[in-house]
Order: sequence, then C-alpha cells, then structure tokens
Amino acid sequence: MRLPGSLDELQRRRAAHWGRESTGRQAERHGPAAQREQRVQAIGAYGMVDTGIEWQVAHSGRTIGTTRQFADMLGRAGRDYDVLVVGYISRFTRNLRTAVNARDQLHEAGAALLFR
Repeated sequence: MRLPGSLDELQRRRAAHWGRESTGRQAERHGPAAQREQRVQAIGAYGMVDTGIEWQVAHSGRTIGTTRQFADMLGRAGRDYDVLVVGYISRFTRNLRTAVNARDQLHEAGAALLFR
C-alpha cells in the first residue's frame, strides 16, 4: 500500500500507538495519559482503525533507538500497522538522526508517522 499523500488518506488505515514516559514536570502535561488522549483523538479525527498495538516506553529520548520496543515498532511497520501515531513530537525521540532514520524505515516498510 502506498503512503498517504494527505491527512484525508489516513481514513481506514491501521494505527498503532507510540508513547514515551516523561519525567518530573513533563509528566504533568505530557505523561502517558495525556499522550494516549492525543493519540486516540487523532485516530478518531482521521478515521483510522485502532489496532490496539501500543508501545509505552520509559527511556531517554536520546537513546530510545536502542530499546527492544523501538526495534519491535520498526519491525511491525507496514505488516501489523500502517500509521504510527505519536501524541507529541518530543515523545518520539530526542535524537534527530534516530528520528529521521526511523521515519525512513517506517516509510520503506509502507507505514506513515503521524505526530498529533
């Protein structure tokens, strides 16, 4: 399946959730519950199908790419889900190279990346 060219093309695509736990003051506004709410709202707003697949990782954003959850998320892209939904861009990764490489891998597998 080709990647969506617009937000309208997300309709009926299978969505998976990505969340990364915040620490300290961040947890108040960007903690797991707030991130989940953002993802659920995005899935509903764009008419995607929630697969129930979810990764909630407690790990530094700078080294998130070394976790087994990150590897699993990339490995299942395009096979088990079509769109990876992230509540806030800062909850994906803090390392630009990791983020860009992950986006490229997701796209190569046929999955899109949506930041709410």
